[in-house]
Amino acid sequence: MNWPRTLVSRHALMLIGVILAGQLLGVSLVSRLIFLPRAEHLAELTARQLEAIQAGLAELPEAQRLGFIERFNRHARPDDRQTDTRNAPWRVLRRQLDADIVKALSKRLTSQQMIVEPWPDHPGNLLVSMPLDGQIYRLVLSEVVPDSSTHGALLTMTAVGILLALASALWLQRRLHRPLARVVAAAEAVVHDERPPLLPEDGPLEIATLSRSFNLLVESLSSAEQERALMLAGISHDLRTPLTNLRLYVELLPADTEADLRDGMERGIDQIDAAIRQFLDFANPGSAEPEQVLQLHELALDVVRQLPDRQQAIQLELPAVTAVCGRPLALQRVISNLLINAWRHGQPPISLHTGECNSDVWIEIRDHGPGITATEARHLRQPFVRGETARSGTPGTGLGLAIVERITRMHGGRLELLPTPGGGLCARVRLPAITPERT
Repeated sequence: MNWPRTLVSRHALMLIGVILAGQLLGVSLVSRLIFLPRAEHLAELTARQLEAIQAGLAELPEAQRLGFIERFNRHARPDDRQTDTRNAPWRVLRRQLDADIVKALSKRLTSQQMIVEPWPDHPGNLLVSMPLDGQIYRLVLSEVVPDSSTHGALLTMTAVGILLALASALWLQRRLHRPLARVVAAAEAVVHDERPPLLPEDGPLEIATLSRSFNLLVESLSSAEQERALMLAGISHDLRTPLTNLRLYVELLPADTEADLRDGMERGIDQIDAAIRQFLDFANPGSAEPEQVLQLHELALDVVRQLPDRQQAIQLELPAVTAVCGRPLALQRVISNLLINAWRHGQPPISLHTGECNSDVWIEIRDHGPGITATEARHLRQPFVRGETARSGTPGTGLGLAIVERITRMHGGRLELLPTPGGGLCARVRLPAITPERT
């Protein structure tokens, strides 16, 4: 069962069902232990009253009996307006109790051959057909069932009990849901490469244990991340010195050194330098850079102008879109990494597009290469994972898409790797636009 989806709604429905079942059981017990004995008691009293009336009628001359019945019914007949107004809210309960009394009374008066039936328009009143000396006398018994205040009080107590129990249960559920909501929010912050504040370790033992375990997990992840960043930064820094020396040695090579050898050495040094920059970018994706209001289409134009391989044609389709809030250097790194991946692993033409949809803006790079499968798209987001074309000889560290993924999540967006209709890959970065609700 997938409905309702939230834990609070499921608990609320469960509590309502349990409370209603308990109240219905209570009403059933009250009916059997109070109402039925009460109906039998009222039936016994009414039966004695009817037997007394029948005995009195038998002592009267036959000519006076009808006059007695008329006077008796005149005093017993209720006021229609007052009865309807007074008993309208509880008429259903009154009729049920009337039926119980009629059943018990009919059983009690079987030997006297009296017929008892409720008066439909006046709950609580009975019509009695009394046979005597070959004639049938019809009597009206008024207010056989007492005033309905007892029923009203019972229903009121039941309703108040349900409301109080439900309010208490929902309050308790809210108290339990609040720390769970804090854990969910903290987990979402971890997913976006943010360090959430420590959760309060109070409340019930189970909730406190969960919060404490989550805090330890966050501390462990943070320590591991810091150690990894420190290790990558340290290794990259240590490689800078011998790399600089290699550049110097290449510059000092004799003039008669073969040009191909010199160019090959310089390309190798450039590849090592690019790998070091990738390590540094992965270790520090730009989280310390202050956020600014940015125009995504202008940022993409700046990246294209600064690329060293500008001689390679890039088709631009960069309409103005809604501004985003982000870190400019980090987002420029995202665009340049995606362009470099398209050049290395795709095929021209390569195009750069911007657009927006609902509350998101996006920038995408399309190529016409072999593309990748959905399974490869999931794996290539991981650090140090390279595709088949990269393993066949294309240079790279396997960190390009991992860096894009981290920076995109850091900005509250998402990276999409989609196939293009004409073949190739579309790498789209979606970011939340600045809207009046987000300003």
